Amino acid sequence: KFQISNFKSPISNLFWLICTTLIAIVILERVAWLGLLIAIVGGVWFGVLVTRAEKSE
Repeated sequence: KFQISNFKSPISNLFWLICTTLIAIVILERVAWLGLLIAIVGGVWFGVLVTRAEKSE
């Protein structure tokens, strides 16, 4: 099962941030505005998910 605890460490957060950014760049190159929208929504959703996971404990 998916473990939220992995996101506790700053290194892990940085890793996912870099991965998300790289994916967003690839999408932006192919479908600029749609990619931007997906990147923003995905980034916000991911941030909220991590924040809720940290607050719930």
